[in-house]
Amino acid sequence: MNDAGILAYLEGEKLSLTDEQKAVIRQYDQLLEEWKDQAERLQKEADQAAMAQLVEEEMNRQGVKNQKLIWALLDKDRLSLADGELQGLAEQLEKLRADEETAFLFRERRRQPRFVPVGRTSRHREDGARKVMGLNRK
Repeated sequence: MNDAGILAYLEGEKLSLTDEQKAVIRQYDQLLEEWKDQAERLQKEADQAAMAQLVEEEMNRQGVKNQKLIWALLDKDRLSLADGELQGLAEQLEKLRADEETAFLFRERRRQPRFVPVGRTSRHREDGARKVMGLNRK
């Protein structure tokens, strides 16, 4: 069947159709086009929602203080969604973080303090601490 629709196909096959049949087929073709348009619109909306969620997650991960302001500074044409992965955002955020004029919009990256879990301290350090505090080992 060609892209012109069912009616054009049937008329091309030299079939005689009543006016009522032609009207039903035209209505079907019209509804089919509307459904295709609606499906495309809904897919775009779903992609935009997925992209917005990924952008928000990446901004949180990068330590953005004001997401609305950063969003206004981004080049949205360089953002894309491919296989559920957001392309182009991390590079733009790193560039904004490195720029003196926009660096204040990001939280400072700090190294996490390293804690030594209880039970993994060396016996030597524990004995030294007890000696300094004047405590004897029992």
